[in-house]
Amino acid sequence: MMVTPTQTDERKRPNGPKDGPRYKAIREALRRQITEGTYRLMEKLPSEHTLMDQFGASRATIRKALSGLLEIGLIHSRRGEGYFVSRPSLVQDLRRLQGLSESAEEVGHCVSSKVVSACELSADKAVADALALEPGTRVFELKRLRYLNAVPLSFDVSYFPLILGRELEKCDLASADVYSLLGELLDDDLGHADFLIEVTDADCEITDALDAPVIEPLIRVTRVAYMMSGKPVDFEYIYGRPGSYRFKVRVPRW
Repeated sequence: MMVTPTQTDERKRPNGPKDGPRYKAIREALRRQITEGTYRLMEKLPSEHTLMDQFGASRATIRKALSGLLEIGLIHSRRGEGYFVSRPSLVQDLRRLQGLSESAEEVGHCVSSKVVSACELSADKAVADALALEPGTRVFELKRLRYLNAVPLSFDVSYFPLILGRELEKCDLASADVYSLLGELLDDDLGHADFLIEVTDADCEITDALDAPVIEPLIRVTRVAYMMSGKPVDFEYIYGRPGSYRFKVRVPRW
């Protein structure tokens, strides 16, 4: 009996699952490899033929899996060359107050953090005003480098009232979202935040951490988060490379 190429491909599949579940499983396997750093930034993925052999799947199934990764921005294609890992970019919906992990995990990205420093210091006027304190009041400063899919995404400089900061310091600040921790440490929950988004220069500590050219301006988000009671509890500067962040918001006419 003559066997068609499609039939041959189907016979290679372990347990012969259908295309729907199969392409989703392959997409998830590739997504994990990208977000965990098996395939690094700008690295070329194996060819479609190699992936067909690796997963025992048809070309149509592999293309469905790759299409899903294209849609969420994990990879991009170059005509005649193949598929490559993209520099990750995160879209944040400003209609909702979310931590980085909450925003990223919704679309299949992986977030991790490195604590650069954590210390107590005297609040300057900007920090004091944001947290409704007197200038010179002792506050807790936290600097973190945030990674999206193992690639530096943002450099965050956060300030908290001292008592709250001392409690945060006891937590796993490398893997947990601060917003989630605040909800656990305080009797009140987060209610809203004020944002200011601008383009600015940054010092060498930040540009080096983000692997950004010194001459390249950075996006800076200044954010103050408030509890439901209206009390400010988190003031931060978030620095990111252009292209790393995109923001969307619905603006009513009236």
